[in-house]
Amino acid sequence: MAIDREAPHRLRLLHAMATAVAEKGYAAVTIADVVARAGVSKRTFYEHFTSKQDCLFSCYADASDALATVVRAAALDAGSRRARVLTAIKAYFVALDAGGPLVAPVLTEIQASGGAGRELRRAKMHEFAALIRELAEEDADRGLCARLDVPVSLALVGGLYELGVWHAETSPDVPFSSLAPAAERFILGVLRPDAEQRRSGTTRTLAG
Repeated sequence: MAIDREAPHRLRLLHAMATAVAEKGYAAVTIADVVARAGVSKRTFYEHFTSKQDCLFSCYADASDALATVVRAAALDAGSRRARVLTAIKAYFVALDAGGPLVAPVLTEIQASGGAGRELRRAKMHEFAALIRELAEEDADRGLCARLDVPVSLALVGGLYELGVWHAETSPDVPFSSLAPAAERFILGVLRPDAEQRRSGTTRTLAG
């Protein structure tokens, strides 16, 4: 995927980092690789990032934040009978596809960057889990599902993340959106209404 030479330097560098990681793997990438692909100088690189690791982390953080924005917007647009959390997760996989071929390498290579990379991944997973809890709370208020606590929301998000990583590593040419049916079955199991709701007869179908 070609880099837009008219884009701001920071975006060009992020795109160049993702491209280099896709081609060589994070361990083999150098700052020289990144600046050559971005068409900027090393001085420009260091105006935006402190290191190769900082650039990779920015790639991952920016992509995670963009995904969260897409997911929240999709959930807000969901129809009144459709569980927002299901709509959000489907939007997550569609957004991964929309990110193109550079998404999968960043998703997998963040784990190759050591403890700091794993800590960043964990922080972003906690943020996404908080978003899913918020959406599930809204669904529960509408009688669509059970409420989520912190451990269960983290388990749900962690499962979806590992599903995405596994898919990226084993089926890179298959769209992430192909995972949506499996993800929905998983979510339906986790978010099934609790026994009290079922006894009261107030629960509606999670899948709408």
